[in-house]
Amino acid sequence: MLYEVQPSDPLTYVGVALLLAGIATIVSIIPAWHASKVDPMEVLNGE
Repeated sequence: MLYEVQPSDPLTYVGVALLLAGIATIVSIIPAWHASKVDPMEVLNGE
């Protein structure tokens, strides 16, 4: 329970949705950024 927050508070729902979307974006960009720095020929030769 959160004090001073009503069950039908749209600002809270929008805030939580934006927070979760931001976190999901960050945690998906980090591995993609690391993968983009790897040389494709190095990976193919390693297999």
